[in-house]
Amino acid sequence: MAVIGAGGCALPLYLKHTHAHTHRHTKIHCVEPSHAVIEAASSYFGAVFDNEETKDEKKKKETEADTTAKNVHLVKHVCGGLEYLRDDNTTHTHTHAVIIIDVCEAGNVLTHTFAPPLSLVSSPQLLLAKLDRGGCVLINILDPTSTHKHTHACIEQLRVGGVGGGQLAGVIIAHDEETSSNLLCVCVRQEDRALLQTLVDSVCTHTPKNKQQQAHVLYEF
Repeated sequence: MAVIGAGGCALPLYLKHTHAHTHRHTKIHCVEPSHAVIEAASSYFGAVFDNEETKDEKKKKETEADTTAKNVHLVKHVCGGLEYLRDDNTTHTHTHAVIIIDVCEAGNVLTHTFAPPLSLVSSPQLLLAKLDRGGCVLINILDPTSTHKHTHACIEQLRVGGVGGGQLAGVIIAHDEETSSNLLCVCVRQEDRALLQTLVDSVCTHTPKNKQQQAHVLYEF
């Protein structure tokens, strides 16, 4: 599993907690370009990275942190998302069952903030190269435009940008009518399109009960 845009590692730590009782050896790759942010995750928020400390330092940190998820390990990558996806280094060549993209492109008061940066979705072949057969890509979309201009731009990149085109299939899910600027894109390989409905049902099931009726597919590609 990879989280691109790990930040202070709130999401990776949540995923580690929810996978606490798994019997499989699981790695959550935390991709964050800022040394300061990843250091804060380690120093203040309880993130313990397998590839960070000496064995003694790691053991000390684990005694102070939640050790119930012994089979789930965090691995840090201090680099940008595109750098991680493009890296052919042997430590990065494995594929992932789940890739989560949670990266914003900062704007200003006038232009607002968009997610994800189009650069991260403009080369779907990079995502495909890192994605397991039967795996999925989850993308947090933040689109303050009333016409969903940024969302449509993301769809266009994902749909036609792959090698040969059309290698990714996906849906855009709106959690409710009131927050339609915050969307979730769920993508799978074209040959795994049949999995989409199961994934959509799972997302809607885990939506807070008072919003279950509003969660719906906004676009499909």
